[in-house]
Amino acid sequence: MTYLLFTAFDQPLSQDKFQMLLNQLPIAYHEKIMRYMMWQDKHASLYGKLLLQKGLKKFNYTKPLQLEYSQYSRPYLPDFSNLDFNISHTKKAVACVISDKRRVGVDVEELSDINIADFERQWTEAEYRSICQSQDSKKEFFNYWTKKEAILKADGRGLNIPLNSIDVTDSKVIVEEKLWYLKPYNLIENHVLHLCSDISFDKEEVIAELVTF
Repeated sequence: MTYLLFTAFDQPLSQDKFQMLLNQLPIAYHEKIMRYMMWQDKHASLYGKLLLQKGLKKFNYTKPLQLEYSQYSRPYLPDFSNLDFNISHTKKAVACVISDKRRVGVDVEELSDINIADFERQWTEAEYRSICQSQDSKKEFFNYWTKKEAILKADGRGLNIPLNSIDVTDSKVIVEEKLWYLKPYNLIENHVLHLCSDISFDKEEVIAELVTF
C-alpha cells in the first residue's frame, strides 16, 4: 500500500501546542527542528516528521522514529527495509509518501513569481520551449520542476544527477536505463505536487490523506 499524507499551514502554532507536538517525537529530533531560524521552517520540519510517524503506524511501525542516511543523505529506516518514504515541504505545506510496494519520491512547490530565464540551463530544449510557450508559464515551470525533483528524490542521488539530463515532458521518464512513473496531485491550494514511483500508478491505489495539527 502507498499513502500520501499532507498538511498545509499559514500561521504559527501557539508555543504550548508546538511543544506538545514536538514532544511526540524522540528527543533526538528536537534540537534539529529548533535550529531553524524561521517559524515556517521549524513547523515544516516538525510536520514532516509527524506525518512520517503517523504514516508508519499504518504499517504497524510503532517504535520510536529512528532514521539513518545513505551516502547521498537520503533518509531510510534501517530496521524496516521493506518500507520506502519521502518528505517534501515548502513554507506553507508538507507532503510525505510512504509505501511497502514502491520506491517513491515526492516534491511539492508553492506557485510563486520566478524569473524563468534564470533557470534556462536546468531544462532540456523541449522543456524550456514548452514552458515559454505555455499559456501559464509559471505553472508549467513548477509542473516540470516538481517532476524533476520527485525523480531525483526517488532515485536517491539528488542533484548528483544534473537536472537538464532528465526530460520530464512525459509522465514516464527513463534515467540511466531505469523507468520512473510520475503522477500529479492537486491537493494543496496554490501548490503543485508530483509523486514519482518505480511502479505504474495504475497497478496500485495511492491513498491521499489530509492531516491537520
